[in-house]
Amino acid sequence: MGNLTAVKLRNPKTAGRYSDGDGLILILNKSGKASWIVRVQSAGRRRDIGIGPYPGVTK
Repeated sequence: MGNLTAVKLRNPKTAGRYSDGDGLILILNKSGKASWIVRVQSAGRRRDIGIGPYPGVTK
């Protein structure tokens, strides 16, 4: 946990997924827009739940 820091997120340059190691993921698309998701597991099924845009929702 704690792999995401304010410094790392200030200017992400490449599209992709950035994880904190504990289920919180920042997804950055090619146009530069980013959003947060949280990955959870319930009844043996994995779910990704969107929780909002970055930086509108902070960690």
